[in-house]
Amino acid sequence: MLPKLATPKYDMIVPSTGETVTYRPYVVKEEKLLLIALESQSDQAIESAVVDIIKLCVETAIDINSLTTFDIEFMFVNLRAKAVGE
Repeated sequence: MLPKLATPKYDMIVPSTGETVTYRPYVVKEEKLLLIALESQSDQAIESAVVDIIKLCVETAIDINSLTTFDIEFMFVNLRAKAVGE
């Protein structure tokens, strides 16, 4: 069994609510979800993959269904920036 690696945690403020959430960068498993969705070329699949990645990476309890499209895009861009930059 492989050891668990400690992943860094970051804080971000959700623009529409002003709430601070804790998240981790997405890893290869989540990247694969996104690539599969992109290959399908379905907007619904891509949107679903982005929402799933946010749910997996954000550790603070949030209601993703109440977030605006801008919030979801903002959160995903932050997740991606940390994942690619690491």
